[in-house]
Amino acid sequence: MSNLVEGTDIEVGKWYPASTPPPDIKNGELEEKYDLILAIKDYNIVSGWYAHDEGVYYWNCERYDSFDDEPIEGWTREQEINNNLDLVYEIARGVAAWIIIPSPDNEWPSHDGSNYWEPEPEIPRQRGRPDNDEGQTPMLPTDAQA
Repeated sequence: MSNLVEGTDIEVGKWYPASTPPPDIKNGELEEKYDLILAIKDYNIVSGWYAHDEGVYYWNCERYDSFDDEPIEGWTREQEINNNLDLVYEIARGVAAWIIIPSPDNEWPSHDGSNYWEPEPEIPRQRGRPDNDEGQTPMLPTDAQA
């Protein structure tokens, strides 16, 4: 079995400098077989892709998608914000290297039985004091308040 991306001389699981364009794994037969991971200088690694027609790397991220500020009954502000995230692509800055990995088998079950697109399950949260319904640590009173 070859450890090369089909039709290329690129090794799966080997880091390459960003100056070497990766093979086009987003089109054709390779689309669901491989994923591209980007090494960002002085940061970390992120998933991404390379736009061959532009010669630019992109990274996958989530950005807050604003809403009309109407509270949703039964939801905390945190839940409202987290349920208004959009998957977006941005031009990746500081890409130093990339690696191609095989895509995981999409038939594997998740550890919690859900998937990304399902609503977040209700998780019991510990509450703070009764006068602190956000569950945050209350501030201590200052000398003037004591």
